[in-house]
Amino acid sequence: MKNFISISILFGLHLVSTIVNAQNFNVSSKFGSPEIRNYKTTEYSAFKQNWGIAHSVQTGKIFSANSKGLLEYDGTNWRIHPLSKYIRSLCVAKDGIIYTGGLGSFGKWKINEKGERIYENLLNDKYPFLNKETIWNIIEIEEGILFQSFAYVFLLTDKGIEQIETPVNIRFFCLANDRPMVQGINGGLYELKNTKMIKIPGSDILKELAVVSILALDPQKILIVTNKGAFIYDGVGFQEFSQKISNFGIKYQFNKACLINENLMALGTISNGIIIADKAGNITTHLNKSSGLQDNTVLALSVDQSGNLWAGLDDGISMINLSSPIRYFQDRQGIIGSVYDAVIYNNRLYIGSNHGLYVSDIDRPELDFELINGTQGQVWTLDIFENELLCGHNEGTFRIEGKKATQISNYTGGWVMKKISPKLLIQGTYTKLIVFEKDKAGHWYVRNEIAGFADPVKQIEQDNQGYIWVNRDYRGISKLKLDADYRTLIKETKFENPFLKEGNTQLLKFKDKICFNTNLGLFSHENGKVLKLPVEYRANRILKTERDYHLIVKNTNDLIFYKDNKRLGSFSYLGKNRLIYGFENIKKLTDELTIICLENGFGLVKTDYLRPDFRQQKATAPKIAFIEVIDFPEYNFYNENQSEIPFHIPYRANNLNFHFAPDNFSKSLNYSYKLDGLQTKWSSFSTASSKTFFALSPGTYTLFLRSNNSTEISHLTFTILPPWYWNIYSQLGYFLALIAIAFLLYQIHHRNLRKHKLSLEKIHQEQVEKKQQKIIKLENEKLQETVIRKSEELANSTMMLVKKNEVLTNLKDEILKRVKEKTLEKKEINDIVKFIDRNISTKTDWKVFETNFNQVHETFLKKLTDLHPNLSHGDLKLAAYLRMNLSSKEIAQLLNITLRSVELKRYRLRKKMDLPGDINLNDYMIKI
Repeated sequence: MKNFISISILFGLHLVSTIVNAQNFNVSSKFGSPEIRNYKTTEYSAFKQNWGIAHSVQTGKIFSANSKGLLEYDGTNWRIHPLSKYIRSLCVAKDGIIYTGGLGSFGKWKINEKGERIYENLLNDKYPFLNKETIWNIIEIEEGILFQSFAYVFLLTDKGIEQIETPVNIRFFCLANDRPMVQGINGGLYELKNTKMIKIPGSDILKELAVVSILALDPQKILIVTNKGAFIYDGVGFQEFSQKISNFGIKYQFNKACLINENLMALGTISNGIIIADKAGNITTHLNKSSGLQDNTVLALSVDQSGNLWAGLDDGISMINLSSPIRYFQDRQGIIGSVYDAVIYNNRLYIGSNHGLYVSDIDRPELDFELINGTQGQVWTLDIFENELLCGHNEGTFRIEGKKATQISNYTGGWVMKKISPKLLIQGTYTKLIVFEKDKAGHWYVRNEIAGFADPVKQIEQDNQGYIWVNRDYRGISKLKLDADYRTLIKETKFENPFLKEGNTQLLKFKDKICFNTNLGLFSHENGKVLKLPVEYRANRILKTERDYHLIVKNTNDLIFYKDNKRLGSFSYLGKNRLIYGFENIKKLTDELTIICLENGFGLVKTDYLRPDFRQQKATAPKIAFIEVIDFPEYNFYNENQSEIPFHIPYRANNLNFHFAPDNFSKSLNYSYKLDGLQTKWSSFSTASSKTFFALSPGTYTLFLRSNNSTEISHLTFTILPPWYWNIYSQLGYFLALIAIAFLLYQIHHRNLRKHKLSLEKIHQEQVEKKQQKIIKLENEKLQETVIRKSEELANSTMMLVKKNEVLTNLKDEILKRVKEKTLEKKEINDIVKFIDRNISTKTDWKVFETNFNQVHETFLKKLTDLHPNLSHGDLKLAAYLRMNLSSKEIAQLLNITLRSVELKRYRLRKKMDLPGDINLNDYMIKI
């Protein structure tokens, strides 16, 4: 296992100084490397080689001169701006304008109204020979933009492009302390002053070397980095910078260099990655393929505003996260495995993993981990009790002495150990609770198991009253009352609070209180009640330092620091460096150094990072970087300047996908958004870096975006235009048409109302007429009934008269007959005859008849009189009898005349009425 992993790196920008603990333990470069994020060609969709790399202060983006074109990265998405000619050089000017050069090309990239980058070629016919030259280098100087090939140098100013004469063929211009300097090929060093190249005295020392970079260490000293070493120029002469760096350059050949900050610099090589050195010439960090860099050939170096180092490589791009306080020791060969616990004991670093217990002497120049024999398998815990190192293992418990392990317990699964009295330890295993005590030799041994308890125990805490709290591995949390000698369980109280059933509940002690850590938050047990603590995030582990600061670990890839429930700050741990779920362990190695146990190695962080006065970069708002209009790419909008000017999108392109970008490349952000105009509440925080809204209605919206890294909020206002049939002109047309339609509808309605009114009037009239007709009909029916009744009465009265007259006539005739026979006296006879005469069809009878007749035939006599005014009363009387359809005999009886007299009267009546002979007199009377 020797020489398992050797990593050389400075512990951090602010961790350069030596940290000494109680054991005189020095944290040196061997303890890990910064996180390296590699971007492959498949990720950024361009060619392998990246010849130049630069950071834009204005936009916060990274740009790369790729063989395919200009690469752009906003922290979430890569974008390629292809050119037909290869790009070999790149410069981001102070005003934010990007200049690129390549074979026969030199130009700048402008931003159009849609946020797209448009290339503008600045070369013209004045220098036609440039079409065959490759522009390898571009820098910004006080006078303008300097760009060059190996044969020619040009200066771009407001007046145009001007050629600068060079006394010799040159290499690359560099800018140090605002002084443009360049090496002549196979010659000395020159400085450009007022477009004149002046040779620096004594620079012929560089004649056999190739200058790749020139860096300003301070206002007086300039570092000249060559392919085989580095020299200091102090304005008087040149001297070698560092023998170690020269040896490294001779062996691996430097190609690029840049300053990281006022203390550190990075030097990239052709064949062995990057080294980081301090101003004293000490190599503090070496990054190559074996330590995570994806390629050993470095073509470009640059530092972003957060202090992260970017490397343009012969195969891809890498970012070295120097801004994070964490340094990682990664088990790239998979030998150590996942780290569950670690401890420093007797000048040795012990690492407990799922593969076994490993140890390395910390006094050696490099970490050299070695597996301790007999400890193969799962290590759960490492703890020092009374100056004795104990290892809780899958197979039991071991006492560790140097590189030797002695098993002191065969109870499997030594999950956790706690000191419960000055002389006793309690251990939770897969099956029992075990009590340890020291023997006469001063070694811990198993004294007893707790009688009456037989459950697996993953976590143990003791409260201030002496009760033992146990987490029984997904079986719940219990409070145990043991006897005074810790041998027997007296009482177990199980907690059934619903908060404690939410997934991976953890038992811990926080501020001398028993606490329960759940997915719903952190809860404490106080006076028999479970209370939620006002801590923002779920805490995987809580660490108490010597300054009483507390470290809270969020479920996502952030470490958040709190003190007295107030957030102090945070940083991210990214990529494959993840805590082990359910066994998240963050532990103090020393008073000033904390270890973070990870799935693939471990991380180290300096505890001083928890100080409130520790300088952390101020977090800004996340960015709404790109608005993708689905199915209509011509309307895509790149929010280059995070503009507040609203932009407009046609209605047919109302499906939008918003892409978010972080404010810091070293942070792993969770985003939350709210679309004002559609939503009233913020979304939950999520790692998703985009959000799509479908079928947005016409209107103006504002998208608000925030992250878990900052309280700042960014926003973008946009408008979904109404459809073409609903613009201002169509609306005016619709309005006029609506007025016309309304007027037409009004006229139609008015006409319909008139028609309806007339119809109603007609219906009313018809109803009135019908009603009148009905009334008339009813009256007629009533009259008819009356007429019928009167007719019946008239007929009855008439028949009675007829019968009376007939009886009286017969009586008269009988009397007269008797008179002739002389059976009655004459006087008596005369009296009887007179009486009969008085009662035969008198005028009184006629008046009665006429009255009844007029009631029945009201209009007959009137019409007859109107038609024949010359008729006498007797004629009218005869006509009435005829209308009643009486026979001549009946009429004769009623009139008390003979039948012949009736016929004569009929004849005279016809004559007066002047009726033709073919007309029946009775029928005529009935028809009148």
